[in-house]
Amino acid sequence: MEGGVFFPVGASYYISECEYIICEGDMNWSAIMVIADCEPNDCIDTTLIDLNAVCYDLWDPVCGCDGVTYSNDCYAINFAGVTSFTPGPCNDVPGGCTYIQALNYQPDASWDDGSCLFAPCNSDCTGDIDGDSSVTVNDILQLLGNFGSICQ
Repeated sequence: MEGGVFFPVGASYYISECEYIICEGDMNWSAIMVIADCEPNDCIDTTLIDLNAVCYDLWDPVCGCDGVTYSNDCYAINFAGVTSFTPGPCNDVPGGCTYIQALNYQPDASWDDGSCLFAPCNSDCTGDIDGDSSVTVNDILQLLGNFGSICQ
């Protein structure tokens, strides 16, 4: 038992990605064993991981040094321990317009890059009598100005 945790005899406990110790008995551990030809990954630092961190819920992607796209830097650092990253998603994740109603919708895009273009509101814009893409007092005045008229 170590720190209130029971480890069976023969169990390995990894102290890093290249080093481990073996449980040899009650409170008795082997010397530190090193994995041959192991090169530590400087990209991930497990001491940075804080699973209790509160990250903002904002899509501001970063590409971690591990080649993974994270939703923002807070998630990369606190939930993955990434030590370095670059702004934007990793190259293997295509960005583009993800709104199917947009004029430039890209069905192969897996994240929205803010490039969507939409047709201006017209007769589909309920209440926009004068066609200026917004419902304002002018629309009400035009409607009331026609009140009582007989349509042919």
